[in-house]
Amino acid sequence: MPADIAVLMAAYNADATIREAVASILASSVTVDLFVVDDCSRVPVEALLGSPPGVTFIRLARNGGLAAALNAGLRHILPLNYKYIARMDADDVSYPHRFAAQIAFLERHPEVGMVGSGARFIDDETGALVMYYAPPRVHQQIRDALYFNNCFVHPTWLMRSDVMARLGPYSLDYTAAEDYEFVRRAASQVVLANVGEYLLDYRISSGGISVSKRRRQLLDRLKIQLKYRDATKWRCWAGIAKTLLLFVIPRKVVSMLKAEWRSWPSHGGDTVNAGVYQAQNERLQGALPQATGSGLQIHQAKPMIAKTTIVRTGLETLYFSGAHKFMRPFVGGVGAILMLHHVRPPRSDAFQPNRQLEVTPGYLERVIERLRQMQVDLISLDEMHRRMTERDFGRRFACFTFDDGYRDNKEWAYPVLKAAQVPFALYIATSFPDRLGKLWWLVLEAVIARNPRIALPMEGEERHINCADVDAKRAVFEQLYWWLRGLQS
Repeated sequence: MPADIAVLMAAYNADATIREAVASILASSVTVDLFVVDDCSRVPVEALLGSPPGVTFIRLARNGGLAAALNAGLRHILPLNYKYIARMDADDVSYPHRFAAQIAFLERHPEVGMVGSGARFIDDETGALVMYYAPPRVHQQIRDALYFNNCFVHPTWLMRSDVMARLGPYSLDYTAAEDYEFVRRAASQVVLANVGEYLLDYRISSGGISVSKRRRQLLDRLKIQLKYRDATKWRCWAGIAKTLLLFVIPRKVVSMLKAEWRSWPSHGGDTVNAGVYQAQNERLQGALPQATGSGLQIHQAKPMIAKTTIVRTGLETLYFSGAHKFMRPFVGGVGAILMLHHVRPPRSDAFQPNRQLEVTPGYLERVIERLRQMQVDLISLDEMHRRMTERDFGRRFACFTFDDGYRDNKEWAYPVLKAAQVPFALYIATSFPDRLGKLWWLVLEAVIARNPRIALPMEGEERHINCADVDAKRAVFEQLYWWLRGLQS
């Protein structure tokens, strides 16, 4: 039966791993043709592997790097009119059902032009599992994540051949991030998706990349972010700021944060996706409970803690290194809108998953005092609009706003603002005063706080979840919060 899929693999001195990589492709449950581009390895790849059926070797006369090797392979593959083109690296392991799962997904979703998947990250020296990576699954989530970095694992890609022909070859201008540039280009022209399964073992170096390569990678990433910038999107500027920040954060700090992140269960990607990927893989293994009375173990994921740790470390590094002074002209802006939620005295409850939405009255007082010390004007939204439209940027400004109209805004925030003579704006959805809307994140907190066990329908099944102690409650809230946020309205 003729193959519908051409698998493109580039190899350069991959003697130790390429046999396993090729064998994993040939073990696919659907027929594929593999094209191996030998980027002038010391020992020719064909000499290592012989002539296995279904494999075509393309040896280059000189080493040109990954992007050039992949382009050479595409020039060979595209005229052959395969229906799909897939990627694979010479040091990874593809699962037998990978292509069947990806093709089935594309057939169910004809609007999608390119699909990837989750991956297990494996230590290249020990073979030990380092982390599960669960990338965002739907196009808008992927586009949002791409403002910061690539969320498509390169060797998991599979795309329609006409899409590949339309997008064109890999750019040779970003030798340390050619896959990131390609997927940013693709995201602007076609619909992207990730299958909610782990379909590949992806080898990573336990020692990390070298300092020089890290800087090259960051520089290429920054160039790509600037090339595809959308000035109207806050994520665009946040992604650029994050990349600039990584230039000044010591490598040891970054390595420490990555090690801490990987040490937590449900690490890699976000918690919603991790849960979906885990559920899908358990279904494939026949491990998901079928009875409505069965229990479900939820990992104690901590992405909010991770995010807080990373942000705090980054900001402190930025401040104590003095880099914030250098970056201010680029990212400082002319003013800021400070969005607050709750203002009230601290609570003593051990379980406070929405604590990040609260500040104390004393903290609000100190923020106002500090802004005035910095000679920042505290103005109303009307005055901000005037300054923006008239381009009156002589002095920096800040506006205070409060979301959702909590009762404590009146009880605790208003006296502070009135005493300091600070104008503010209050945003209230009309459904709240009409008693029709629900602050679902507070309802979720209350339900989990009051019950040792809860039941709810998820992914078409009724799940019974233990939340008897504080750690379990935090983990359950984390899981359900991001799952609910990810639901399509």
